[in-house]
Amino acid sequence: MSRHTWVCFGCRERVRRPGGTRMVACAICREPCHFFGTKIEVPPKSKVKDWQKLRDWYFAGMRAFYLRRQVRGVERKHWLEREIAKEQRLVQEKQRRVHIRKLEDELRGIAV
Repeated sequence: MSRHTWVCFGCRERVRRPGGTRMVACAICREPCHFFGTKIEVPPKSKVKDWQKLRDWYFAGMRAFYLRRQVRGVERKHWLEREIAKEQRLVQEKQRRVHIRKLEDELRGIAV
């Protein structure tokens, strides 16, 4: 089984754990470590500027990920609203009411 890298930016520590580990705490500060997988190289603890670059790169990627996820949620919400409106304009049949109810349930479940 491959070992994955987790890092603590506060302590500049690297921790290796087997794949499938859900959460790793830093051995020094006990804060949660950030998952880096198996391919990303982590600089030595003494290279402070390289750690700062790694930290900036990591958090920029995380911000972009969460922004994309939020945009997809809004797009899905608008699509569902349009589908409901389109179905409501058509002749009301039992199947359409069931379909509209499913779409409305999904719409209520989207947290944006």
